Amino acid sequence: MSNTTVPCRAPYKATTVHPEHDTVRLKVGRGDDMVVISVAVSLLCDGSEYFAGRLLNGERDFPELPLVFVDEVPAHFNVLLDFLRTGALRHYNLHERTRTRIYLRFLAELFAFAGRFDTYQMRNAILNAFLLRVRKDRARLDFENIRDVYELTRENSSLRDLVIDVVVNVGTSRQLRRGEKQLPLGFLVDCLAMAEEDGIVPFKKSEKFAKRQWMWEKKEHLCKHYHVHSREELEASEKRREEEGSDEEMGWDEEEDGERSDEEEDGERSDEEEGERSDDEEEEAEKEEEEEEKKEKERSDEEMCGDDKEEKDVESEEEEGSTMVISEQTKRELQFIEDLKKLRVRY
Repeated sequence: MSNTTVPCRAPYKATTVHPEHDTVRLKVGRGDDMVVISVAVSLLCDGSEYFAGRLLNGERDFPELPLVFVDEVPAHFNVLLDFLRTGALRHYNLHERTRTRIYLRFLAELFAFAGRFDTYQMRNAILNAFLLRVRKDRARLDFENIRDVYELTRENSSLRDLVIDVVVNVGTSRQLRRGEKQLPLGFLVDCLAMAEEDGIVPFKKSEKFAKRQWMWEKKEHLCKHYHVHSREELEASEKRREEEGSDEEMGWDEEEDGERSDEEEDGERSDEEEGERSDDEEEEAEKEEEEEEKKEKERSDEEMCGDDKEEKDVESEEEEGSTMVISEQTKRELQFIEDLKKLRVRY
């Protein structure tokens, strides 16, 4: 299995459009940004339950009047129509050289858009793209993207659940401290809930190979845990998350993981090579953070040593300085679970 492919039990197959097919006009956006798009009815209805309900009910004379969507973004519709024709997500914000921060933000916008129009296959493709980008560029996992996901999706969203799962298992406590001001309260509560259900320590420092292995297995099982192919599957998925708070079956079945095929082993070896770049960047980022913490501690020590005071005052200042350093470096690791439990009570 390719490292850029996520297995799916029912992959999307593009609809063949013929010239004689009926078309409908879509008027999208408002003001100077408004565009009119002409699209085959069969294409829309095959890929979207929303449009199937509006256009195939026998009451709509679709060739004459356009469907109007003043609150939607034309770019989102362009991505949708291109996906329905080709099965690929294509946009300049989704280029491999696009900054991860922008890339993931745009995917979150598309995910919310796909939910409004019941385009389940596009929704699955967005989940795939999100995981593959984070897997490739995990050294730059941006906690601002978590805020974006929470702003753009509703509770029990599978994209939220995927983000929590990845961050809890692959993220680090340093990333948590660096991005704590951007994190919504709900995310911290959800992290605690998932960690408790899975019996794991969130943001635990682990070997890089273990993280690569976890990401590989998550990719291989993404369809089982996150893809939906109909409204019934979507409602069942959201109901399960509502009842359980989070998916309890994040672990992998032993039978499924018993013996790996040669293709999977080749994929893992390729994954290890692909992960070297992320590992180097991650190590580089960690070294930079360690250097910053070391310099901060040295500056603090110099300030304390520069004060010529009585012995009692010096001891008091050293004690305060020591407390300050500990607070900056380990406070949230030592009290993480305790603080989140308090937040969960208030949430």
